[in-house]
Amino acid sequence: MANYQLTHTGSQVDAAVELAQNAQPRQAGMGLSKNNYTDEDKTKLAGIETGANKITVDSSLNSTSVNPVRNSVIYTALSNKVDKVTGKQLSTEDFTTAEKTKLAGLQNYNIFGTSLANGDDLNTYTTAGTYACTSGAVASSLINCPYTGSGFRLDVLQTSSVNFVKQIVQPNQLGTDSNIYHRTYAVSTDSWSVWYKLTLQAVSVPETN
Repeated sequence: MANYQLTHTGSQVDAAVELAQNAQPRQAGMGLSKNNYTDEDKTKLAGIETGANKITVDSSLNSTSVNPVRNSVIYTALSNKVDKVTGKQLSTEDFTTAEKTKLAGLQNYNIFGTSLANGDDLNTYTTAGTYACTSGAVASSLINCPYTGSGFRLDVLQTSSVNFVKQIVQPNQLGTDSNIYHRTYAVSTDSWSVWYKLTLQAVSVPETN
């Protein structure tokens, strides 16, 4: 058998020594891996309790999901709602700011329309419409008024001719004063007639079965 002698240079020996020093000792059941387990990974894993599970957090509300949902999603959803008030409900009959302002501006509103004010002159009421004297006190303060016993209704009527306007005063309590008063205004001469009183008489009407 021939004898062989291996010779190595100093650099080759140094490289072999360095390789041996950096080698990982072999352990049964283990091998090399490229998935490095860092100190950060170890610390993170240590902070997870035993038996903990991964939690899936939904990014939107869902009627069938059993997962928790993000706080920001809940906040946004609630921001689009109104607080529930007992005895009230949502309505499509929107009460606008303009309507609220208009309602706030109504004073002494009544079914007759405009109310007569203390000291008003009935000669100035030539615009067709229905007006209300709300009390005897107001009636007593009016100028050119034929009746002062109680409140009354004033109707200003445009006649068939644009040259004439008629006023009719009807007391609220016809049982106390069974009269109706009327007069006419001539536009062309800017003058009023005298007041005329129409006396009302009770009429018996036969009852029918």
